[in-house]
Amino acid sequence: MSPQPRRYRRTPRSRRPKETPIIEVKRKDNTSPIYSFAVIFTLLAVVAIAALNHLFILNLIDFFKIFICTYLLLIAIPIKVYRKKFTISFYEFFIFNFILTTPAILLIIFSLNYFIVIDHSTETYPVERVRYYGKSSMRIVTLKNKQYIDNEAMRTIYNWNEHEFVSNRLYEISYATGIFGIKMYEFQKLY
Repeated sequence: MSPQPRRYRRTPRSRRPKETPIIEVKRKDNTSPIYSFAVIFTLLAVVAIAALNHLFILNLIDFFKIFICTYLLLIAIPIKVYRKKFTISFYEFFIFNFILTTPAILLIIFSLNYFIVIDHSTETYPVERVRYYGKSSMRIVTLKNKQYIDNEAMRTIYNWNEHEFVSNRLYEISYATGIFGIKMYEFQKLY
């Protein structure tokens, strides 16, 4: 006779060892205060850049070129550098750079360009005619050879003095070039 196979008694379900669940350690989300700060800072940066816009000789296309170059440089930084400090996902990385970091860097660039001046230059043009704006003291001059015809801000005189204009028919524009090479207005006057 052959030996009979051993019969094992099944362990009831209640006694079976439970499968150990995979433990996921979730880090606390620490980005919500950063995003609140980002929205407020972005609004302040946009207002500051818009307020200082009249000082810089920079058209909208050049501004967007600087914005996009800054954004591309910032997203070239690996995401793991950000993840050391913040718990952000991949898409939040792009939004974080677009909303907070890029406007902050642009504000720093424009501020440094404004405060660290490398070169000063002046240009003098003969005045062809003057446009009046009602009873206000603001006048817009038209320069000979249509110089700066597309940039009205450069040709605007806010504190108009009629006696000064009668004797002086030359218009002087003074520029300053900042550390990043962006030209800025210093002053305009009748010469």
